[in-house]
Amino acid sequence: MSYKVIRWGIIGCGKIAHKFVQDLTLIEDGELMAVASRNIEKATDFKAQYSARKAYGSYDDLFSDEDVDIVYIATPHTSHAELSIQAMESGKHVLCEKPLAINATDAQMMIDVSKKQIGFLWRHYVHVLILIF
Repeated sequence: MSYKVIRWGIIGCGKIAHKFVQDLTLIEDGELMAVASRNIEKATDFKAQYSARKAYGSYDDLFSDEDVDIVYIATPHTSHAELSIQAMESGKHVLCEKPLAINATDAQMMIDVSKKQIGFLWRHYVHVLILIF
């Protein structure tokens, strides 16, 4: 059976992003398309290490890349809501590292935006669901 290759964009170049991409290389229907960091040198090094096609020194540049299908948010948790919302509003699917957000209000904003957009993937925990619903 043939599947469409899912083209990933990674936001952040920290330890968890490295682990994620190492696992991504194990699946045949995933491709590392782009990586973005606030520091272009880090993004360029990450690109070279994992054979990504593109490196960006701006998150906005990755969000506007039409070759990226889904964005993995691997930044510090305080930026998860803002970056996830930006990605969704740019038409990207999102996989957000935990915690989803720093409070229930931010998590609810993420959910509200996701309902208006194409999709949103997230790991959930019962204590977050209790706060939101």
